[in-house]
Amino acid sequence: MGTVLNAFHVAVTSNPEAIRRAARACARGAPERKFLDGVGALRDGDVDGAVRLLRQVVKRGPADVAAAAADFLGPIFAMRHAHDEVFGVAGVLEAGGWDASASVFRAIAAADRGERKAARRHCDAAERALLSDVDPVVELRVLQRIARTAYFLGDHTRALNLAIRSARAAEKLGAWHPAAAAYSVAFNVYHDVLEDFTEADRYVRLFRTAATKTDDASLLQPALVAEFTVAVQIGDVERVPKLERQLRSLCLPEQFQENYPLTLAHAMVLGATDLPAMRTVLAVLRDTGGRSRAQSALCGALIALAHAARRDDDAARAELQAAISGLGRFSVTEPAYEQRLRRLTRATVAVACDLLGDHVRAMRTLDVREVGPDRGIRELARGAADVEPGLRGMQRVYENARASRATNEPPAKLTDSELEVLNLLGRGWSAGRIAQETGRSVNTVYNHTRSILGKLEAARAPEAVAIARHRGYIT
Repeated sequence: MGTVLNAFHVAVTSNPEAIRRAARACARGAPERKFLDGVGALRDGDVDGAVRLLRQVVKRGPADVAAAAADFLGPIFAMRHAHDEVFGVAGVLEAGGWDASASVFRAIAAADRGERKAARRHCDAAERALLSDVDPVVELRVLQRIARTAYFLGDHTRALNLAIRSARAAEKLGAWHPAAAAYSVAFNVYHDVLEDFTEADRYVRLFRTAATKTDDASLLQPALVAEFTVAVQIGDVERVPKLERQLRSLCLPEQFQENYPLTLAHAMVLGATDLPAMRTVLAVLRDTGGRSRAQSALCGALIALAHAARRDDDAARAELQAAISGLGRFSVTEPAYEQRLRRLTRATVAVACDLLGDHVRAMRTLDVREVGPDRGIRELARGAADVEPGLRGMQRVYENARASRATNEPPAKLTDSELEVLNLLGRGWSAGRIAQETGRSVNTVYNHTRSILGKLEAARAPEAVAIARHRGYIT
């Protein structure tokens, strides 16, 4: 058992070159050598080769070496949602005496199948098994896996505590791979659930530092993506361009290029200075398959904001209506990340409505259950100078939109509301319909119309429309 654990320690704590050296030091044909060869292939990115080699160890090696190999096979099968394979791995681990590892893989498979009670029961069994004399490297891997499972089960306090405990234990042993995986769980809890962006930023830096020490691009890439998105959200203007350069140098694979948070972050960076470019990126992002309702709605709301900033009001209204309709009904069972996107959509719609002069609709947009008592979102939408850290990136986009709208002053000293009414009069709408569609009273529409007539020196509304079209004020 000592020889097997030595090989297992090398596999968990060492970089790819050290793993290869350890494999060459084993006797040719020894199961420990094939095990290390399999882990080396995995670290080099040859997942299929790793699965082939580790399967051979599981089938032909002694129970203890088979268990070590199964511990590395389990996460691969879990990512592939191969539930039967994961349960098979658990059986191999149990046969080798790795009871805690066996229980946690059963928990992972049960959680992925939606069997929440069974998953919690297996997590509890894994923690109880750790009370026995368990190898410290095995223990930190089990803790990290319980933490990730607890996160997906919504037990976020347990996930956070176990993730931090696992990461600290891993650091002490120089096991940077499991340390990075554990820090990623802590980051997700602070970012997605608690929305504590100060702590999320701290843990994403720890995640990136640990991932860098692994010499494993498959870990470094998601760590950099996560750090970049946080830096954008908190408006860290010094760090964002540095991280952008690093991401470009990595040549991210397709899974990251189509990653919604990453592309949204890139769009927000553009939106702080170039709203049309932001709009183009978001149009492509929204049309990519697999988007949730909240993801698509936020893209639409930001596209509307870009239109409103350039005074393309008809296009802005169409996008706003689609964004709100696309949100659908709110449910408290939605993931925390989705709920945050919904609130950001509401804030963006409110800002765009204000730019269009629809102040009543802007207020109504925020006066809904899903926004509730979220003061941060309300302060963001009304243009407060100081907003919560995680909203500062979006604040920069809103500030640019407001400034862009202001630089394109309405013609003939018409106010935004008057120009809106004039556009709708140009469509042949009655005062009653304008009032109904814009949330104003009929008297307010009449007052706007009288002001328009005076400013354009027109006797009646059709004449004012003709003058405005001749001068290019409306189309």
